[in-house]
This record gives sequence, structure tokens and C-alpha cells, in this order.
Amino acid sequence: MRKAMIGLVVLLLVLTALPANAASPAQAGGQAYTVKAGDYLGKLAQENYGDVRKWPAIWKATNTQAQTDSSYAAIDDPNLIEVGWKLWLPDAAEVDTWQAADWSASARIIDRGVVGCFASGLQDDEGNPINCETSAVAYDGTNVIMASDKPIPCDACSPVFAVTYADNTLDTASRTYYTAQPFVDAIKYEDMTVTPDNQYVIATTGFDRVRSDSSWNGYNTMLVWPKGNPDAVKVVAPSTVDGVTSSVGLRARFAQALKNDQFPDGMPYFKVEGLAATPGNKLLFGIREQGASYEDFTYVTKFVQASYTIASDGTLTLGDDFAVVYEHSPVLRQTVALSSIEYDRYGDRLYLLTSYETASTDEGLGGYLWTLSMSDLGAGNAPRLVFKDVLTPLTFAHKAEGVTVISANRVLVIHDDDRVLGRDDVTNPETQFHREANQGAYTLVEFR
Repeated sequence: MRKAMIGLVVLLLVLTALPANAASPAQAGGQAYTVKAGDYLGKLAQENYGDVRKWPAIWKATNTQAQTDSSYAAIDDPNLIEVGWKLWLPDAAEVDTWQAADWSASARIIDRGVVGCFASGLQDDEGNPINCETSAVAYDGTNVIMASDKPIPCDACSPVFAVTYADNTLDTASRTYYTAQPFVDAIKYEDMTVTPDNQYVIATTGFDRVRSDSSWNGYNTMLVWPKGNPDAVKVVAPSTVDGVTSSVGLRARFAQALKNDQFPDGMPYFKVEGLAATPGNKLLFGIREQGASYEDFTYVTKFVQASYTIASDGTLTLGDDFAVVYEHSPVLRQTVALSSIEYDRYGDRLYLLTSYETASTDEGLGGYLWTLSMSDLGAGNAPRLVFKDVLTPLTFAHKAEGVTVISANRVLVIHDDDRVLGRDDVTNPETQFHREANQGAYTLVEFR
């Protein structure tokens, strides 16, 4: 099938290149349109609304129509539309109304940096360097709490640590390890969240592996602790085997919630990658992978929801109502997969973070940020990609792994670059980076 693509340079030139009478304006009330050879969204916006920058309105309107009418295209990548696709061209008044309400989704990167997760030169028992792989993050109003998805084998260390955030700045010289035993026993942290009342922090591992013995139980752990008091940490749904306390019993609830026609008795393999506490005492678990096994799975973007209560002694109890409440798998030019979710109590919406890895180099790693209003979550609508301007999605040079809300207009993204250290000579921080093995990268994003 022939494809019509948006060329961003061409988009900028089209303002002068298109004749004034290229096409009739969109009809009042909107109209259907079939993609022809040479079409791209910017061209259609110029022809119908006189402004190339209004192309996102066609994207949004077409996807809205596709929710209830399968004859319309569901456009995941606005850079790529195909000949023969059916689009919806909203009328000009609707476009102007939508633009006035929605351009707040644009954002800019205001700070990039690295945090030392442990002292430089740390090695494992075989003499290999230990890599900082920051994979989970939460902001409790004072500290940014980070976690690595690998153990940190040094005295008085822990895979979970706090860095002070004050005066709109991350104090990268500060580092306080959370050393209570549950923090040390849990393995492969994937996400954290702060409850909407800002009183508790909750963390989860991936729940993506288990053995018949107890040796991998630590990979199946949820933790909860009062803000500012990590020594009071508790394991959620605890069970203790061979001296290690974990939440391994929750695996069965996830498996049942994710069962389908192929696996009617429960999903054999899955990976929890996101966690968000939302109003009404609900937890959303973001599922990144599911399938038959670790070697046979598909990438998904699903939310499993469960109710919860937190008792006065800090014990978190999950309800028996685990259920899939949302599914949408965005497709961009790279294969992207869910990395993190977080609830924004200021805007009553979710942030979604997706990442990609096209090569084991700095330029082969990256990620995107999305927003999803709570009303769109309930309606099952697609998340909205965050742009840095009207033409260009906001992207990260590093592999994006965790997101937390700092304020009404700022979020912090942390990165897990695995063993990729980048390059010494960084000429384009949009796509290139440098870090040491003991450092984890972060990006501070501000919404306009």
C-alpha cells in the first residue's frame, strides 16, 4: 500500500508552497475525507483551515471517530498516513475550540543531568562494573525517591535512595539510602507512586519471574511506607518463605485479570511496569508485556485496576477486584512500550511514559511522554502525545523509565540506559549523552 508521510521540513515550506485555492474548506459540522497520494496532515490542515499548524485537530478528530466507527483510521503515528484511509475533517469552529483548550500539552525540557547512585568504581564479585539502572521514581514533596532495577552490592547501600529536591533543583550531591530490610530484599523495582493525599509512597517490582522454590520471590514485591518515614515500610500482601518476605501471592490475581481466549486459566507471563494511585482508592498497574513466557510475549499497554485501603498502622490491603480497565498500544516509528505511569492530582490526568531501544547506543535509546485525562481513561480513548512544539513530539535522549509529578506544570523523568554509557563528545543532547557507570540520568520537563 502506498503511504503518505508528513515531512517536517515540507510542513514548514507548505505555507508558501500551497496555492490559496488548493481545496475547499472543511464543511460546517465536519466531513469525511479519503487520503490520496501526496497527502499529509499538515497539507490537509493548510488546505482546509489555512494553517498548517492545525494538523493535530485532524489527528484527534479522526481518532475520536474511530472509537465508534471502524471505517475511520486509528492514527497512532501522525507522521504516517496511508492512501485510502478515511479521515474526519472537523469544521473550523471546532478546530479553534479544540486548539484553545489543548495546546497546554506542549512542553519543554528545562534541565538534564545525572545522579550518582553509588560510589564510582563499584564492582561485582567477578570484577565487572556495577551499572546504575534507575527504573522507578516518586516525589513526596521533599525528596525524589529513586530505585534501581538491580541490587547495589555495597555496605549500607540499597537499591532505593532519596535525593533532595528544593528551589526547583535536584540536589545531585545528596543521597540517602533506604536500608530497611524490605527495600533490600525486593528485586527489580519498576515503578513508584504517591497516594493522591500525598501521605504514602507505594513501590512495585515487575512480577515478571517466579520459580518453584523461593529464590525469585523478591521479584514479586510491593512496598508501602508513610511519606518521610521509610523505616516504617511494609510489604503488601506479605508471605515469608526461607526468611524472605514478598508479595508473590499477588501473581495469581494479576494472571487472572489478564486471562484471555489464548490463556483462559490465567496469563502465564506478564510484566508490571507502571503504578499509579488514583482518586477513590484505586491502584492502576501498567502492564508492559504479556504472553506465554519471557521469550514468547507481546508488548502491550494495559492497566489493571484494583481497589486498596491503608490502615492506621500503614498496612495496605488490596481488594479482590483486579480487572483490566484500559488498553491502548501506541505505535510510532519505533516500537514503543510502556515504562511508567503516574497520576497528576493537579490536572486530574495520567502521565504515561513509553520507551524504545532500536540499538545499544545512545542514539538508539529514547522515549516519549503522553497524557491521558481521567475521563479519557474511563472512555477508553487514546492517550495524547506530548509535543515540544506544534510539529515535533517531545523526545528523550535516554531510555525513559520512570515519571513523577513535581508540580502543576513540571514532571521529572528518570532513565535506565542499561549498560549504555554514551559518548565523551556530546554534540546533540537531543539524541546523545554521556554518563558514568554509577550514574543515572534524569530530565526535568515543564509544561507551557
